[in-house]
Amino acid sequence: MDRCNELCTKEVAGYCGYCALCNVLAERDRFIRVWLKGGLFLDCYDWLIARLQDQSKAPGRWLYSVPRTEVRHKDVVREAHKQYSEALNKTMLTLLGVAFFCMLITLGSPDQLLLAAESKIKVPFTDASLPFVGFLVVAALLLAVLFIYLHVLYGYWLDCERERRSINERLIWTPPIESIPMLFSFPDAVSRLFTFAIFYMLVPMVVYVIREKARALPEVGLLLTYVAGPCFVAFFLLGIRRMPEPLHPPQPLVTLGQYVLPALWVVYFIVIPTLNPEGFQRPFNLFRTDLTKAWLPRTNMRNASAVLANFQEANLVLANLQGADLRGANLQGADLRGDPLNETKLMGAKNFTQEQVNTACVNEHTQLPEGLIRPAPCPAKP
Repeated sequence: MDRCNELCTKEVAGYCGYCALCNVLAERDRFIRVWLKGGLFLDCYDWLIARLQDQSKAPGRWLYSVPRTEVRHKDVVREAHKQYSEALNKTMLTLLGVAFFCMLITLGSPDQLLLAAESKIKVPFTDASLPFVGFLVVAALLLAVLFIYLHVLYGYWLDCERERRSINERLIWTPPIESIPMLFSFPDAVSRLFTFAIFYMLVPMVVYVIREKARALPEVGLLLTYVAGPCFVAFFLLGIRRMPEPLHPPQPLVTLGQYVLPALWVVYFIVIPTLNPEGFQRPFNLFRTDLTKAWLPRTNMRNASAVLANFQEANLVLANLQGADLRGANLQGADLRGDPLNETKLMGAKNFTQEQVNTACVNEHTQLPEGLIRPAPCPAKP
């Protein structure tokens, strides 16, 4: 063997003529030959890339539009183009109004509305009112439905627009089919940028804001995560499908990226929060919030920021206030029986009595106001 050296003359494990070095090198060469040089690994990789690049088969045909084969009369195309443009423009304006209304309500509403069962949001143009939590869910679902409907219309409009341009290229003596002057039909860069922002970025951005607001309640936040996640994946895939001139043939890394990036986003945005809902929850922001006589038993307010909040006569039985910041909060008459106050900051809390401390569960990291005695820790749960 050309790779053998003085080690080949040594006896290993009692077998005369056995060469440990040559045996390892031979195994390495066999692995490279089978898996990396035309073997099973490269064959599977080549098959996967070829399948992903084939735009006539799934999943490639889901990303790239199939050109229309039949040729329609120009009058039919003109009328269809007009109807698609008008319907698409109305849907776009409706989506803009709904999206900005949902954004303003979500950003302008305090976290207190997530805790108050009687909080209501007035629905425009109707006499109906919705609970704030219900509004967040309905708003995300409504935006998702409008997003889907808008892109169904936009897909038909793009096909009709390509057909209109193809017919105009063949016309010689007859007037061309004019495009309807809409934002999405203008060819300049500014109009195309606004179209991209409205059609592809607006709904994912608003749904993401709604989801961030609802993360204070994990069960609602997870529900909206299952709405927002597909919106982001659809935004990415639609961007690929609507590219004016896709690469022919697409590069292997580009092809893999089209599928790997959405898969990684699904893992980060949906799978991880589902497996770890406690880490998914964001803390409540209850600064200076008035929660007088609020009914909040068993509410999870872990790590909440409730500086100077008013919890006077609030029912907080078995509520989770672990790690919460209650400095300067008014706790007069608040029912804290069984509340875990581990690592809770209570310095300067107003009207906080020794009796309330004794009914709650504290540990050595709980920061109590001056003059209060730290009781014995609660027994550990089995």
